[in-house]
Amino acid sequence: MPSTCSVSNYNCYVFPTRRWVVLLPTTTFTGLITLSITSMNNPYYAQPSSLYFKVTVARATAVGDVYYITQNPFTPVSYSFQNIATATSATVTPTQTPSMYLRNYANTVKFTINNLFSDSRVTAIYILAPADVTSWDPTYCNASITATSNFNYPLRFTCSVDPLTPTYLRLTLDSDMATFSSSWGLKSILVHAKFTIADFPTSPVLYQTTPVTSGAFYFYSSVSSTSSSNFYYMSQTSLTISIIQHQVPVISVINFNTQSFANRLARVNNKEVFYLLFKPLVSTTIGSIVFTIPSQFNYPGVFTFDNCLMIGRTTVAQPNCQLSRYQGQTLVTLTPTGYDNQVKIFQIGTVSQNNWFTAPSLPGDFYKMNVAVYAPNGTLISKLTKSISPVYG
Repeated sequence: MPSTCSVSNYNCYVFPTRRWVVLLPTTTFTGLITLSITSMNNPYYAQPSSLYFKVTVARATAVGDVYYITQNPFTPVSYSFQNIATATSATVTPTQTPSMYLRNYANTVKFTINNLFSDSRVTAIYILAPADVTSWDPTYCNASITATSNFNYPLRFTCSVDPLTPTYLRLTLDSDMATFSSSWGLKSILVHAKFTIADFPTSPVLYQTTPVTSGAFYFYSSVSSTSSSNFYYMSQTSLTISIIQHQVPVISVINFNTQSFANRLARVNNKEVFYLLFKPLVSTTIGSIVFTIPSQFNYPGVFTFDNCLMIGRTTVAQPNCQLSRYQGQTLVTLTPTGYDNQVKIFQIGTVSQNNWFTAPSLPGDFYKMNVAVYAPNGTLISKLTKSISPVYG
């Protein structure tokens, strides 16, 4: 509260620590009285005890009248407390899937929160997930301030799922965090998190269904590190994501003997199998898929691959997977078994590592594979050329 105030026809006195404003009339009033108190500040948050104004009217010869007046709802600001011309904002980027958010899947993401931690009174940042999200992963959370000057490592928050309201992710000040510096106000907070989006509510959704927009993720700065109540919010921002409607393979599960899907790369002269994330662009029934292997990869001396797989929510063996040579090209013809026109991973390989393809001796990212899709009657449906993962030296 300010130390002074002004009201027409009154002497106005302020007691900031008590949060009192005392008005002494300088003239006699009758009937309806309208007051306008100037030089007062808006609150920076609405604590529970300030949800109403308590007005006491004192009289010289009678007990005072007491009134409780509910104030208008307090809306957290959408700008930096250090510069009102600088808006708060947030972005999100998936770290495992290529710019897509998947249903029934633990999506790993990086949030970048801008201009929200801009006041020394902030003790926590809360991220409220929309109804589309079923849960946050409490074991996967890391948050820090970017490029904090004069420190050899970024200043970190303690990141956790709020124990009372688990739809919130809570960032609180780490015990070893330095005293708040105004220079932090215009820096970003990076949050690595994992959340699961609800599964399809009905039967499987076909691939041609367009993505849907989620509800909003809300980001709040708060003066309370123990309560996610909106009574304590100071500033806010929000964003939405686009949820893809494909039923996709589970590509996030790894163990000590398996690299993440994005890092399964070829090495020069090594034995290799091929993994292909396959997304159909047509609704016609698929009879066969022909993969033209880059000529630089040496092919094994077999006619049939005995470990071709279609990997989705479940893995289906593909027994009809033939290797052939035609006009100097190496072709793998796969007739899909149990294919449902959803996004799948196809594995091309054999049980014996001796019969895998051999990567070329020249490293590079210029190796290309042709993929042709045919109808059951042999009619060409579509064809495309894709670069495969780089071959590393």
